[in-house]
Amino acid sequence: MVARTAGDDDRRQAWALGVIERQVGHMALLLDDLLDVSRISRGKLELRLQDVELAGIVEAAVETARPLLQAKGHELHVRLPPGPVRMRVDPVRLARVLSNLLSNAGKYTDPGGRIELEAGATGGTLVVRVRDNGIGLSAHDRSQIFEMFSQVASAMDRSEDGLGIGLALTRGLVELHGGRIDAVSEGPGKGSEFIVSLPTRTPEGAATPAESSPGAQSAGQRQRKVLLADDNADARRPWRRCWRSRGTRCRRPPTAIARWRSARSCGPTSPSSTSACRT
Repeated sequence: MVARTAGDDDRRQAWALGVIERQVGHMALLLDDLLDVSRISRGKLELRLQDVELAGIVEAAVETARPLLQAKGHELHVRLPPGPVRMRVDPVRLARVLSNLLSNAGKYTDPGGRIELEAGATGGTLVVRVRDNGIGLSAHDRSQIFEMFSQVASAMDRSEDGLGIGLALTRGLVELHGGRIDAVSEGPGKGSEFIVSLPTRTPEGAATPAESSPGAQSAGQRQRKVLLADDNADARRPWRRCWRSRGTRCRRPPTAIARWRSARSCGPTSPSSTSACRT
C-alpha cells in the first residue's frame, strides 16, 4: 500500500520496497530452514561434499552474519589456524552452521558485545568455537536448546520473530557431517560458547550428488527442467521468470492430475510448491 501511494516521493518508495525485500528474504530463510529440518528428520537431505578450505567457509559465514553484528555494534574476532585446513564437507551447509551460530550470538548479546570464532584442527578433527559475552544459558536452557522450536524463555524479546528452529537445524547439519555440537555456559549473564567438532574426512554414509544419482551429469552438460505446481498465478509467474532467466525450462500442466503425473515422470527430489526435476 505504501509503495503504491508513495507517488513521486522516491525516498518513501525506496523505504517501502526495502521493507518488502527484507521481509520476503526473512520468510524465505524461515521456509528454507523448515524444509531442511523436515528433510533431515526424514533422512532426505543429501550433502554435496567437496574438498574445500576452512577459511573460505568461515568467510562466507561471517559475510552472512555481518549485517546483524554490525547493526548491534558487536566486535567480531576470528582466529583460524596459521596454515590451510582442508576438509571434505558440504561448504554451503557448513557455512550455514557457522552463520547460524554467529547470528545467534549476535541476537543474545547486548549491543557493543564481543563475539569470537576460533578454530583448530588436530588428529583429523576440526573444532570450531563460537563465544559471546551475552545473556548466557541456564542448565535447563542448555538441556533443550537444540530442540525444535526451543527458545530461551527469559529472552523471547530478542528472538526477532525467529521460530526456534535455527539451532535444531544447526545440530542436524553438524550430525550429518558426522560431528557433534555442544553448548557451554556458566549461567545467566555469563555468556555462551557453542563448540562444533567435525571430522575433516568424509563422514560414513554421506552421499555426494554423483553417488546418490548414478549417471548424473554436470549442470553445464544437462539442462534443468522445472515443474511449476502452484494455482496462484501471482506466485507462479515470478518463479517462472526466475527459472527462465537461468536457462531453465519450465512447465505448468493445466490440471492437478496432469501435474501429479508429470511430477512422477521426472521424479522431483523434494515436495514443494515448486518442484524441480532433471532431464
